[in-house]
Amino acid sequence: MCGILVAFYKINEVDICVCNRALDRLKLRGPDHSFQELYYDNRLFFGQTVLSITGNPVNVIDSYHKSYDKSYDIVLNGEIYNHEELYCKFLKNNYQSISGTDTETLVNLHQVLPPVNVYDQLKGMFSYVVYDNERHRLIICRDIVGEKILYHYEDEGVFILSSEIGPILELRESIKINRDVLRNYFYTRHLLNPVNTTFNGVKLIKPGHVLEYDLNKKSLKILSENKLADYINPDIIAKNKERLTCDIINEFESILKATANDLKPHSINYISVFSGGIDSSLASKYLSDERPPTKLIALEFPQKDKIAENLAGFTGFLNSPLYTVPVSVEDFVSFFDDCYAVACAPLSTHSFISQAIMSKKVRECGIKVLIGGDGADELFGGYEAYKKFINYSNFPDSNPSPYSGFVPYGVQFERWEPEKLMQETRDRWHKYSTYYQFEKNLTERLVQTVLYSDTVIQLESVGIRSADTMSMMNSVESRCFFLSNDIMKFALNLPAYFKIDLTSQDDSMVTKPILKNVFIRKFEKELLFPKQGFSGYPNEAGRLMVGDNYPRVRDVLGLRNTPRTNGRLSQAIEWKLINTELFLRRFNKHI
Repeated sequence: MCGILVAFYKINEVDICVCNRALDRLKLRGPDHSFQELYYDNRLFFGQTVLSITGNPVNVIDSYHKSYDKSYDIVLNGEIYNHEELYCKFLKNNYQSISGTDTETLVNLHQVLPPVNVYDQLKGMFSYVVYDNERHRLIICRDIVGEKILYHYEDEGVFILSSEIGPILELRESIKINRDVLRNYFYTRHLLNPVNTTFNGVKLIKPGHVLEYDLNKKSLKILSENKLADYINPDIIAKNKERLTCDIINEFESILKATANDLKPHSINYISVFSGGIDSSLASKYLSDERPPTKLIALEFPQKDKIAENLAGFTGFLNSPLYTVPVSVEDFVSFFDDCYAVACAPLSTHSFISQAIMSKKVRECGIKVLIGGDGADELFGGYEAYKKFINYSNFPDSNPSPYSGFVPYGVQFERWEPEKLMQETRDRWHKYSTYYQFEKNLTERLVQTVLYSDTVIQLESVGIRSADTMSMMNSVESRCFFLSNDIMKFALNLPAYFKIDLTSQDDSMVTKPILKNVFIRKFEKELLFPKQGFSGYPNEAGRLMVGDNYPRVRDVLGLRNTPRTNGRLSQAIEWKLINTELFLRRFNKHI
């Protein structure tokens, strides 16, 4: 896992001091070593900080990221899980690997395959930039679900690519905060920004995209656009409706086993999240069957959850020691500023701080890799709100999901209305609804569309941002067990009732029925506990820092009205105000 920074100066030469300072802001993402090159008459800065996971690149630092004929150079954030297979298939007969890294294999694949074909061969989580110094072009790629983040910014003088927003602000200090994105946050459950960010002009490279930036023409174009909807196959869904449930569960188990084999680090120790919930428990169990983690880790929030009590029942099923970390309000307070500094945004959800605390504890154990269960709730229908979908008699015109839809909390701003956000949300819903339009059953189509929407909007904006950004601030690579290509393809082609069974007489089996059936096989039904939170103490900690006064939200965004019940703010509105106020304080010079 690494930090990427590429800056193309359209007119002047690179300011190497400024670029190196910007690259230094990514040191926590890659503390093991870094490298930078200047290309294109000293107008292209090409840099990376490195967290070494595969191979031994330190001894070959000057060469492993360049192709064997030196015509390609690469910066890579992430992991290519099948890099050894690809090396044997495409490179072994003509080229001897010097580092054994996925980076070296990936850059040399561009010697033998066009960029789009290279992308199509990859299994993993990644964002990368390849410089073709013969054609003077950048090839820019991001994995299909967006597990690894890549931002870009362009003005008349520079084109920038970065793993975080911070280096972009270092290179362009005059960039201002995007006030509309902040106002939108008060009309969605979490901070959802699939394209735009909280800074003007700073945008995300979309998941699944293969792009080309021509340095001569100073132009960006799409070479290939891949999306999760490409995995949806009506014929497979139809066949799955005719299959025995036990056969589908057996297939799922084989996919989980293969995923564990792909994700487990082969040569270094790792830790797996184990909270006693369905997702982390299954991920940890399948990983343990392949190569047990050094430890299992869980956060405990005294007075807020029953983690310790629930975990006691799993003792006989665990092959690794359990590391339970008690977290206090004071712990939350101590992490706030660092989290904002790295996120460069209001925290997409309050559990960002929990993720940061967990990854710090992992790093203190001397471990670089943490594997968690992000994605299972969206792919397999894990949220309690999904139980309400039985009430619909017609396909809704707007997204009914509180996770990726329009959620008005009653907050109002001066001279600003949310109609644009409402229309964007509705247009997106209509687009996604076409992916399952072959479903004649209303409930099937509704459930499938909601889960797809939540996966590509909330998961990428919230769960993925948390796993990547908050873990890497502590130099820990976070891998999401349920986001393998094979698991996502399987989930997208399951009939909806395997994900949300609205006809179940057992209330505990309405959500995530297929995951729960596998869980029961591996553990026992008595260990199916109610969903535990991972949010901790965001409001309690926030009150200690800002009280009940939000002057920057009022003055910068034009806050006019915050609805109250019995004189009190709701917990959700209070958190949004705290979160936005702290962000604006931290980035006051960009207002």
